[in-house]
Amino acid sequence: MLDILKGVAAAAVALALAVLCLRGLSVTLVCVGLAVVVFLLPLLMPNGRWLIGCVGLYGATIGLLAPSTDDSWAGIVESGILTCASLALGLGVAARFLFRAPPKFDIKLLRISVRCLVLTGCAAIAVAVAYSAFVMQSAKAGAELVAAGRPYCIEVATSTGSYETLRSRIDLAGFYMRGNGANHAVLVVRDSGKLELYHWSYRHNRFESGANIGPLIYCEPDPDFLKHPRSVDTLNFLFQGYRFSIPRAYTPGVSASSRTITIAATAPRFRPDHGYRSRTPPINYVTVTIGADAKLQSWRTRQSVRDEVNGLGEDRGLIKERIESMSPQSPRLQYYELEPNGDVKTLVLCFEEAQYQCTHLFSDGRFSYYFFHMPADLRDWRGMQQALVSTVSSFIQGSEETADVSQHSVQ
Repeated sequence: MLDILKGVAAAAVALALAVLCLRGLSVTLVCVGLAVVVFLLPLLMPNGRWLIGCVGLYGATIGLLAPSTDDSWAGIVESGILTCASLALGLGVAARFLFRAPPKFDIKLLRISVRCLVLTGCAAIAVAVAYSAFVMQSAKAGAELVAAGRPYCIEVATSTGSYETLRSRIDLAGFYMRGNGANHAVLVVRDSGKLELYHWSYRHNRFESGANIGPLIYCEPDPDFLKHPRSVDTLNFLFQGYRFSIPRAYTPGVSASSRTITIAATAPRFRPDHGYRSRTPPINYVTVTIGADAKLQSWRTRQSVRDEVNGLGEDRGLIKERIESMSPQSPRLQYYELEPNGDVKTLVLCFEEAQYQCTHLFSDGRFSYYFFHMPADLRDWRGMQQALVSTVSSFIQGSEETADVSQHSVQ
């Protein structure tokens, strides 16, 4: 036991000296310097007990610091250093076993019995369960304390960097709340029409003010949020003044920068497609832009030096034109409908060959729509547009005209 403590002390001293010597240097030098120290020290331990103490200290240090990383610059740097240290520690231990040192440094590890392994495993499981329960209770109590009776909800980060509403209290346990390149769990509190955001800090074991999640809120604040089960079948969020609830079968995606929502659905009836962006025509994704979409006006081809436009009369209420373009890959036919002021209301671009899909854009005054369909579907273009408008309208649960999200940068 004394040798294990000596290994812990030696590792602590070496780590402290390395940190002091590397202070003020560039991130790359700090990362390389610490990696070298962590790699070499296991090779210098006189026996197996010293080695256990050394590896135990470094492993515990890395494990304690890892949850504190986030998507800030400091968090990214810390994550890189911890990753290098983890790899160096593993390589150092492996090198100690593979390349035998001189006899006086020969490793004589303690004999490990089956009983020892079982007891160690049970102890590790017990510690993990206890820690998970502690974090779950801390997060629950912390959320209710911050909310103080106001409507609140909690959303957790997904593997893609976005968020989803909390499904059950189990999502608060252990490291379930840890984000992947994003904040950890986010607490949303509604106060007099405004939304206050907080992020979970593993380092301080509490919700702290501020969250870098943009304008989207994927959960619905409720005074008893944690007492109600949350459905995992729909994605609920606030976006551009609207409250959306979209079934996950549509594989919804949201872009705050372009004010768009993308769903996987195939014309002409726009039923949900679980597979996203099919490779076979027609491509099964629909883009919905909140407000006007500039493509609706700019993609209509007009007479120019490069393009000759010939009128073909009217087809089912749409103006039909053939385009002779210098680019052979360009659509040959365009159909469009104009507003009284001359703006394009509907625009359909097709090739003359029936096997190629058409690009369809239109606006209903509130949203702009962009999708694909086969040329035969153009026979009922009004019914197709109405089906899409009805589908998107079914996602809207209300508006949040006064909603305001207070955000702060997470340090």
